[in-house]
Amino acid sequence: MKNELYKEIRKMKSNDLICVASRPGQGKTTTLLALVDDLLTNNKNIVFVTLESSTELLKSKIKSKSNKKLNVVDLPNSSIEELSDVVEKIKKKTKVDYVFVDYIQLLNCDVKVRDALLKELTISLNIPFVVSSQLPRNYNEMNIGLEKQEYTKIFIIKDFNEYEIL
Repeated sequence: MKNELYKEIRKMKSNDLICVASRPGQGKTTTLLALVDDLLTNNKNIVFVTLESSTELLKSKIKSKSNKKLNVVDLPNSSIEELSDVVEKIKKKTKVDYVFVDYIQLLNCDVKVRDALLKELTISLNIPFVVSSQLPRNYNEMNIGLEKQEYTKIFIIKDFNEYEIL
């Protein structure tokens, strides 16, 4: 199933928004970092925005030697506007193939409009976004805490090796 996620990420279009979601401790950040490693080995330019971890910690977990194609940005307590500003500044200096955001519940914004704003951001910047999301305790397919219509695909991590696609 992991290979399917890698394939989906590699074939993303410029306005795609993909979410990798799970309960705490199931491997959201680890999955995003593995995807980043894969893309870096394929010579892609990545912006990785962390809203939770430190830049140094994340860089130490990236295995790829192509770190010059990776911009890691630490944006705690940030809004979507601040996220947009940072990505735009990086995009003016260098090509950006993908933006990763870990994780979206930490964005300072109204939850009811968050996913629509993220989708608008992918369209306005013309860059595909891969975001991680923490699932609520009692989620089901109908209520996962995400506006499904805004996402190209949602991958639910059941455990480190098992995914469900919505």
